Amino acid sequence: MTKIFYVTENTPDYSQVNFFKTEKKALEYGISQLPQFDMYDEPMNDEESDGEEWYVGKSIKFKKGILFSVEEGDIYIQDMDEDAARSYCNDEDIGAIFFDGFQKGMYGYLGNGADGKGIKWDWDGTDINESKGGMKYILTLEKYIGYKDYEKSKWGTPEEIEDDVKKTVDSLLGPVVDQLKKVEFNDASSDKGIKWEVTVNGKDILNLYKTTTWRGQYEIYLNKKEVSEYDAQQYFINKYLSDLDKYTTSMNGYDTTHMMSDDSRAYKAGTAHSKKLSDMYSKLSSSDKKKAHAAFVKKHKTDSTFKDFLGV
Repeated sequence: MTKIFYVTENTPDYSQVNFFKTEKKALEYGISQLPQFDMYDEPMNDEESDGEEWYVGKSIKFKKGILFSVEEGDIYIQDMDEDAARSYCNDEDIGAIFFDGFQKGMYGYLGNGADGKGIKWDWDGTDINESKGGMKYILTLEKYIGYKDYEKSKWGTPEEIEDDVKKTVDSLLGPVVDQLKKVEFNDASSDKGIKWEVTVNGKDILNLYKTTTWRGQYEIYLNKKEVSEYDAQQYFINKYLSDLDKYTTSMNGYDTTHMMSDDSRAYKAGTAHSKKLSDMYSKLSSSDKKKAHAAFVKKHKTDSTFKDFLGV
């Protein structure tokens, strides 16, 4: 049996699952989407923004395959061999994707169609659609999505795509936005497909290729290298945030009440976060430690003294 980890995202318009080899990678991805995310917790969303995206992180042990399905609005991730999966997919109200193993970057997307990486086949409620090369869509100069592919869609005008690109990039650059002097957007699309080029501070270049007709779905290249949205975000955090900024950004999401929680998962997550903050604090300079202490006291309204402060 192989054990892997996954994070699901469920919305009224689409459902998605991303798979990871380690729990650490799954947790990092979840936090990049929702700061308060934790593995093995109940479904959570961004309550302050009334977010419609609900996230869950879990693990699965599988032997021969994984079936990702959406049934009556709920997501199911099941250990299942291919024959059983094909027999299972006989309901027009079910959408499903079958994976016959694990590979890096594997994910599945079910919305107005199916998309993903590492896919063996998908079920659209009527037919089983075999995938070629493990991906529903392969980025080539001939096959990535163009504006003409939106002609019969309810959304997808050039203006709407531009807004969607900017929202995607704003989310990616969110942690470092105050450190950036200039972010330039250029629609470099052609009759072969949609491509946006984003130049950050005149140096780093993000290319976003539209590989599906759905919102927020892009294949991203950073300085000509394909990356995940999370990896791109980490690149900019490491490049533009000081150690003090990294500490305060993480500290702002710290739960000071975790020690009193009856939920073992909240206790475990809070304890791990506490250790992380202490480690980050120990590496700060003396002057930055004073600033970190002041920021912690102000944010969490504590009366701890600088002399006794160790990061939390």
